[in-house]
Amino acid sequence: MRISSPFLSGLALVKYGESLVQADDAASQAASGIRTFKTAVSLFRNSADAQTFAELVVSRYKDAIPVLTIGFEALKHPAYFGQAITRKVGDRITLVATNNAGLGISADFFIEAIHRKLSHGIRSHEVTWDLSPASVTDPS
Repeated sequence: MRISSPFLSGLALVKYGESLVQADDAASQAASGIRTFKTAVSLFRNSADAQTFAELVVSRYKDAIPVLTIGFEALKHPAYFGQAITRKVGDRITLVATNNAGLGISADFFIEAIHRKLSHGIRSHEVTWDLSPASVTDPS
């Protein structure tokens, strides 16, 4: 269908039937149950591209991803406060927890969840991040 007017012209996008692609991992299903992931087919040029994407998602997420939980007092130092108020879920960070921390960590992580606890008025702002290793989901 062609659309014309004095101000614009173009071709109308017409939605056709939906397609279903599927990728499975039996061992992962046995360990964690069946999970589904739905996305708009319009993101893909064809069903082969959608199938490739489905297989990629399964290969990356079939095994449990370890989560590291780390907390800090945001008001202890201005740099901590800056991180506490600007970071959001999905941010990639580099965590260095060596020296006095004794954790021996120096790696990139993604923030998966943010928890906050404000107490004593505004004199305490505890922040906890749930982190997943960036190397698991993004090898670059």
